Amino acid sequence: MSEGPGYGGGYAAEGQMVMPFYIICDVSGSMTRDMPLLNEGIQKLRRSIVQNPVVDDVAHISVISFSNDARTAMPLSQMSEQPMPTLATDGGMTNYDFPAVRILPDRRRAHRPRLARCFPDDADL
Repeated sequence: MSEGPGYGGGYAAEGQMVMPFYIICDVSGSMTRDMPLLNEGIQKLRRSIVQNPVVDDVAHISVISFSNDARTAMPLSQMSEQPMPTLATDGGMTNYDFPAVRILPDRRRAHRPRLARCFPDDADL
């Protein structure tokens, strides 16, 4: 792929099929015991995607972590182009008023011009 800059540093060719996925992970203090399993799970997901070149080419993943607020732990990108982050608890509270839910529409809006290049006939991204 070499047509234009992708989301997290990778490249997406015009007209290339891209499917964006946003993984939203709770990293509040209550997740301390579960963080090793969460990290193992997202690493397994990455390995699975990278091992399948067709899926790796199409599935672009972003990781958003949240507790008191939300942060982009990994920008939307092709898995083979970027390592999966290792998440750690931040000791915050689980905020189900969900800053991550509020941040997601902003991320989708930010990615819309790039996705439009991949889906030129779809005006309703």
